[in-house]
This record gives sequence, structure tokens and C-alpha cells, in this order.
Amino acid sequence: MDITGGINAVTAAITLAKSLSDADKALDKATMKLEMAEMSGHLADAKLSLIDAREEVARLVAELDRVKEALKERAKLVRYRGYHYPCDKAGQPIGTPYCPTCLSNGSGLYRLVGSNRMAHENHCPNCKNKFQDSRQFPYPDNRSENWKPVQLDDEFD
Repeated sequence: MDITGGINAVTAAITLAKSLSDADKALDKATMKLEMAEMSGHLADAKLSLIDAREEVARLVAELDRVKEALKERAKLVRYRGYHYPCDKAGQPIGTPYCPTCLSNGSGLYRLVGSNRMAHENHCPNCKNKFQDSRQFPYPDNRSENWKPVQLDDEFD
């Protein structure tokens, strides 16, 4: 049952309670029991709706937390030749880039992995797309003496 159904059930129970309180004392016991049973049914429906709503709110809060975390992670990325990379403290790209397809459609942050078939071909473990023009950058501890910083892209999508 949805939230609207829950509201309708509570409204019906309130209406029944009001009619019972306004009813003439001449109501017989059977009619009173019937009205009370109907009110209990409406209240049970309302309770189920509230449980469903609580679960939906919890799901939405978890999704919001996931999106917030993804935005924090994305803010830590740098862009080089159209690919988004994690960066070191100096703002230089490190490791392999994230899949641009998954990043743009909101699927998540998935690092491209190398393919055994071609030395310069990488693929995404999530969407399986292949990329041949991405680059892998060394981590600060593994940089040679000849390593030079790269010029990053100006735009960030």
C-alpha cells in the first residue's frame, strides 16, 4: 500500500470513530462490533502503509548517501585527454582512468582494466566497453627521475 492509501485508511478510521462517538446510544452491540472491526481494518492498512513508507524512506536515504559519496569521489578526480583519473596530492593523475561511460550515466566509478589481447586496450569491468586511447599513470612512489607532470584538461564534465 502506498502513502496515499495509508492516508485514506486513517481518514476512514477517523470518520468511523467520529460516527461512533456521535451515534445514538441506541446502536446495538452487533452494529458497534461491525463498526469497530471496520475501523481496525483501516488502521491495520494505515500501519502497513507507514511500514512501506519507512522502508522507502530508508531506501531513498541510502541512495542519497551513495550519490553524495560518489560526488565526493568525483570531486577528487582530474581530467586528462577526456578521461577522469584519481589524483595525487599535487593534483596529478595516478593509475588508470575511470570508465567514461559509467561515470557519465551514473552507474558508478569503475576503473578501466587492461586487456590481455592488446597492450593499449582497456575495458570496463562493469559495462564491458573497450577503450584504446587511455593512459596509465604511475603512482608517486613508482615515478622515475624523468617523470614530468602532465598538462590537465581545462574542462571537467
